[in-house]
Amino acid sequence: MNLLRHRLLPSSSVLWVLLFTLAGACLGSFAKAQGTTAQIVGKVVDQTGSVIPNVTIDVQNTGTGLGRTVTSSGSGEYVIPSLPVRSYSLKTVATGFKTYSQSGIILEGGQQARVDITLQIGSISETVQVSAQAVQVDTSSATLRTEVDAPRLKSCPSIRAIHCNS
Repeated sequence: MNLLRHRLLPSSSVLWVLLFTLAGACLGSFAKAQGTTAQIVGKVVDQTGSVIPNVTIDVQNTGTGLGRTVTSSGSGEYVIPSLPVRSYSLKTVATGFKTYSQSGIILEGGQQARVDITLQIGSISETVQVSAQAVQVDTSSATLRTEVDAPRLKSCPSIRAIHCNS
C-alpha cells in the first residue's frame, strides 16, 4: 500500500519546480505589461480652482496618430489607462471654456503621468496651447527606476566573473 501511494504522489521537488515555473510566468507577464504601457491621470479645474465635471479629454499618440477619448468624473478627475509608451498630445473641450491643448507628454513604461488641466473661460473656438512636457515624477508611487544603456551594462562585472576571480 505504501509503495502504491509513493508512486501516485509527485515528489516535493517536482511540486516546487512547478510552483516556481508558474510564479515566473506570472511575474514575467506582469513585468512586460508594466514596461510597455503607462497612464495619464489628472484633474480638470477652472482658473479659480473649482472642479469642472464631464469634460471631454482626447489624447493622441503623436507617433501613430491613434487616439482615445475619456470624460472627467463629477469630481473633475480622469484616468486614461494602458497607453503604449510614446509621446502624446492632449486636448480638452468644455462648453463655456477655451479649448485646452498640450503636447510633448512623454510616457515611459509603468509610469503614471499626472496632467492637471486648468481651463480658461471663453469660446471653444479659442485655444490655450501648452507646449511642455508632463512632469516625469510619479507622486503616486515610491518606486525608483533608472535606465541602463548597453555600454554601461557591459562595463558591470558579471556574477560569473566575480565567482571565477574569487
